Amino acid sequence: MTALQSDWQDYVGNPSQIVRLERFVRAEGPGRGDRVLRVVSGGGLSFDVLPDRGFDIGHAEWNGTPLAWISPAPWRSGEAQQGGMDWLRGFGGGLLTTCGLDSFGPPSDDGGRSHGLHGPISAQRGEITEAEVTQSDVVISGCVRQSGLFAENLRLNRRITVPHGGSEIEVVDTITNDGCDPEGHMILWHCNFGWPLLERASHIDGPGGTPEPRDGDAEAGLATWADVDGPHDVYPEQVFIHAAPSQASARIVNPSRGIALRLEWDGNAMPAMFQWKMLRRKHYVMGLEPANTPAIHGRARARADGALPELQPGESRTYRLRITIEAVA
Repeated sequence: MTALQSDWQDYVGNPSQIVRLERFVRAEGPGRGDRVLRVVSGGGLSFDVLPDRGFDIGHAEWNGTPLAWISPAPWRSGEAQQGGMDWLRGFGGGLLTTCGLDSFGPPSDDGGRSHGLHGPISAQRGEITEAEVTQSDVVISGCVRQSGLFAENLRLNRRITVPHGGSEIEVVDTITNDGCDPEGHMILWHCNFGWPLLERASHIDGPGGTPEPRDGDAEAGLATWADVDGPHDVYPEQVFIHAAPSQASARIVNPSRGIALRLEWDGNAMPAMFQWKMLRRKHYVMGLEPANTPAIHGRARARADGALPELQPGESRTYRLRITIEAVA
């Protein structure tokens, strides 16, 4: 639903008064030299697209309310390529971090190849192929490659669209195997929410019924998987596995601030959603993470369980995510 009246362009001589796409480069810190595309929708929504972080989405806010959780780790391109658990050293959080393209979950060795935590795609620098304000939308498109000599050759084409005056973001990802061999293919959208959207009395609406706990810590918190309370001094992270119906959606709702954020996606293409619940002081975050396989224990385990999707040479698969911010009573 647009927040602008239909004749808004009659009132302004420069559309950037209302709707903007700004380009800049970070001047300081670990992310020095990284490009940022800032979108201002004219409907209260603004957010940063990060071409040098796999075209992830970083900071985001709606009507002045921050939506995304930002990690204490620095935004730094290339950190996730080190393998093992080093992904955590460069995981900046943000509204959307891409995990994959050939693995997510814990590190593992599969087929003579080592796969680090959540894969390397988020650390790759991309190519901007389109960035403009059209008559109706702000549109950003880009290409990111995950490839190596005698290794995988996978390409992510991402298109992000926001309507003028809108409070919704559409993300369309197409993954193509440009190599000569079949490749295992795992992708997960790591959507990260923090305070003040996430606070005591917020709650989660999942895509289905009661989820499955990942481990003993999650099992201990299963009765309150949808509830949120304040920060704890000690809080073992809890991860829950949700089965996604064909028309899947999930929400984080904060009635005290009158705001909800909804994710919608095709459950046939992404049949699972992982929920990451971490309510520790200074690490206060909720992750809602649609994925193309329910295999949460890494690539080697996914193969062993027959749950590793595969892309044939030249094959492409497309995934669509809609992020909508809503006012609630």
